[in-house]
Amino acid sequence: MFPNIQQGILQRYPLLNKKKGWSFLEPHPSVVATKLLERRKFEDCGKQFNMIACSWLQFMIHDWIDHMEDTQQVEIVAPAEVAEQCPLKSFKFYKSKQFPTGSLDTKTGFLNSRTPWWDGSVIYGNNEDGMGKVRAYTDGKLKIARDGLLEHDDKGIPISGDVRNCWAGFSLLQALFVKEHNAICDMLKGHYPEFDDEKLYQHARLVTSAIIAKIHTIDWTVELLKTDTLLAAMRINWYGMLGKKVKDLFGNIFGPELSGLVGLKKPQDHGVPYSLTEEFVSVYRMHTILPDKIILRDIDSIASKHKSIPPIQEEYCSFCVHVFHYMKKL
Repeated sequence: MFPNIQQGILQRYPLLNKKKGWSFLEPHPSVVATKLLERRKFEDCGKQFNMIACSWLQFMIHDWIDHMEDTQQVEIVAPAEVAEQCPLKSFKFYKSKQFPTGSLDTKTGFLNSRTPWWDGSVIYGNNEDGMGKVRAYTDGKLKIARDGLLEHDDKGIPISGDVRNCWAGFSLLQALFVKEHNAICDMLKGHYPEFDDEKLYQHARLVTSAIIAKIHTIDWTVELLKTDTLLAAMRINWYGMLGKKVKDLFGNIFGPELSGLVGLKKPQDHGVPYSLTEEFVSVYRMHTILPDKIILRDIDSIASKHKSIPPIQEEYCSFCVHVFHYMKKL
């Protein structure tokens, strides 16, 4: 079972070190973002990164973080220089709701409406009501349509753990890991026929969540930064200094340094409540890798050898990119 740590305060790093005389905001994050991260023209990542990576990123965001919203609505209007190209002239959203933190350094903060860790809530749900909607209550499995995609309710909304801001790439990953969960249920039932629906569900959820965490740690993150140092660091994080072979043979018996953080019998959190920080939320965005346009292709068409399926439509993403840069100036 996963503990309920929903609606934790999104923490902030200390802004000032009085003893050493430096400020955490020097240089200011907006200056760093403008000088280092602002996109002046789209650079194709080639074989390293593509739209599937964007899908995975959103898949993780829906598992970790979302600011609880207030009732006050804000409207961002498309800048005049790009308004004519935008099918959506403005974008409306709700402000994040502020709460008292009880801290002397930061008096107000924001609540996280999602469970801020790898519990697979993106497919399982963030609360009891959400978890009940996605379960089939047969052999521990989750609901999935006959075509292998997500089921939809009477309003046409996908049935899955978290469906806010969903699109094809994100929903595809949800369906993929629902099928993975169900396949694990079949495997467990074959080995442990005495397991009831609840036991099959809970064990399959643990395994599926671990698979998601592993993919992000030693596959996705490594491909994102693509350095030998990062590759070594992520594998040590998962397997420890002694490596995969030793851990597979003996398990995590040598502690986090030698056997990695995964598989510890007790968490080593040093008494600090688990949470993600506002700084992490601010930087964990990848609008700059969105292409200026997305080509939609007809999968039923037959492509000749060495050629792509012919395009049927081009969707321009300039509104998303330009509004993102505009919002940074507010």
